[in-house]
Parts: sequence; structure tokens; C-alpha cells
Amino acid sequence: MRVVAIQPDVAIGEVERNLIHLEDLIGQAAREHSPDAIFLPESMTTKNAYDRRMRHVARPLEGAPLQMLQRAAREHDCVVGGGYIAIRGDDARGSPVVAVGTGGTGSTRAGDLEPGIRRAGLVAIAAVMDVEIAGLDLQLGSVRTERRLRDRALED
Repeated sequence: MRVVAIQPDVAIGEVERNLIHLEDLIGQAAREHSPDAIFLPESMTTKNAYDRRMRHVARPLEGAPLQMLQRAAREHDCVVGGGYIAIRGDDARGSPVVAVGTGGTGSTRAGDLEPGIRRAGLVAIAAVMDVEIAGLDLQLGSVRTERRLRDRALED
């Protein structure tokens, strides 16, 4: 398995600008290395700092950061993961997400996800163990596969 880790220099509070930069870096990595997976930092959309510019960095869980990861995963037919501060209910918190080339995605804290989001195919990631996503055997965390979550959502 070929995995690329990208550690970009992103600007504090410039989420949209940083997303454009990240998508370009993902494209470069995919073209140069033909990886099975590309991973960005847990705080990919902005530097994580005590700064007033951080007041406006939270984005909807299914907003622009997730859409960029999904688009990159589909375009380059690989797993693409990274994290951002996402709005979940009344809170905003760090949200690592994994998108797969088939269009499925994953996020942490399955109990925090709304039923509609689970039905959309999110994969929950918590502690460390092996998981198979899109035919790749990855060591990511205590994971329920996309299929198991979909089956569970159908039972609800």
C-alpha cells in the first residue's frame, strides 16, 4: 500500500484559501506518487492557534472541507483523509474525516452523528484497529465499515 502524508503550511483563519491550496497539494501528490491513500493533518483548514481569526473557522460537517475531500478521493480514486473544525449540533469540534474514492466518507464519534448522516454512508472511527475501506486494509481506528453502518441505518 502506498500512503502519502501531507503537512501543509496553512494560514490562520483562511479556510477557503487553504482548501484551494490543499486540493492542489492532493492533486500533486496523486500525480507524483499514485497513492492508495493521502492524509492531511487533523487541522487541515487552518493552523490551530489561540487567535481571534479562529472565531470563524468552523464549517458544517458536510460543508466545503468534506466536499473537497470527497471530490479529491473520487478524482484520484484513493482514500483522502484530514480534519477540520466542524459544526455538530450546537458545538464546534475537531472532526477527522476519511473519504474514499467510491464516494463514501467516514468521521469520528459515531454516536455524535445524526441518523441522516449515518445513512449517507459515514464510517465511524474511534480507537486503533484494522479496517477495510474500498478494498484497502488500513490501520485507522476502531472502525465500523461503511457497509455495517449502512446495514445498521436500514434497521433503524
